Amino acid sequence: MPVIPQYTLTYFDLMGKAEVTRMLFNYAGVKFTDKRVKFEDWPALKEKQPFGQLPVLEVDGKILFQSRAIEKFLARQFGLIGDDDFEAAQVDQYILSVDDVMNNLRPAFFEKDPTKKAELLKKLFEEHGVPGLKRFEGFLKKNGSGYFVGKKITLADFAVFQSLLYFKKLISESVLNDFPELEKFYDRVSKNEQLKPYLQTREEKLFP
Repeated sequence: MPVIPQYTLTYFDLMGKAEVTRMLFNYAGVKFTDKRVKFEDWPALKEKQPFGQLPVLEVDGKILFQSRAIEKFLARQFGLIGDDDFEAAQVDQYILSVDDVMNNLRPAFFEKDPTKKAELLKKLFEEHGVPGLKRFEGFLKKNGSGYFVGKKITLADFAVFQSLLYFKKLISESVLNDFPELEKFYDRVSKNEQLKPYLQTREEKLFP
C-alpha cells in the first residue's frame, strides 16, 4: 500500500488564503492537521516562517509556502489539475484571473470606517467584480460541462467557487442573480457529495 504523507496546514483562524486548500483536502478525503494560529501569537511566529507569511504546508517534514503553490501541489496529488498540460494551464489562467479580480477589491478591506468601507467596496465591485463575473459566466458557458476546465471538477472550480462565496457574503446573497450559469455552478459545487459535509459545517469566517 502507498504511504500516505503527513500533512500539516498552518494558517490563521479564518478562510483567507487557506480555504481552497482545506476544500481540496476535504474533497479528496485526505486527513490533515489544520493548525490555526491566533493573531496575538503571530508576531512571535512570523520570522520563523520561510517567507514571513502564512499559509505554509508541511509534507512529511518538508515545507511549502505561497497559497497557490500549495493548492497546485495538492491538486496534482489528488488528480484535480486537469487531464493534460493544456488543461493544467487553463486551471492556472482561471486561478490567476480570480486573483486579478479579488486584488482589485483589496483597498476596501483596509478601510477602517464601516460606511466608507461599504461605499468603496460597492464602487470597486461595480468597476472590477461585475466585469469579472461577466467573463467567468462566458467561460463557463463556453466550456459547456458545468465546470471551468474539461468535463470534471478541478482546482479552478474550487478557486472560483470560493471567490463567489466572498461576493455573496460581502456584496449580497443575490449577487449572482444576473449570472445564471454561475448561479448553477455555485449550487452544483455546494451540493457536491465529496464537499458538502465540509461546506455545511465550516465556519465562514472572512475576517479576524
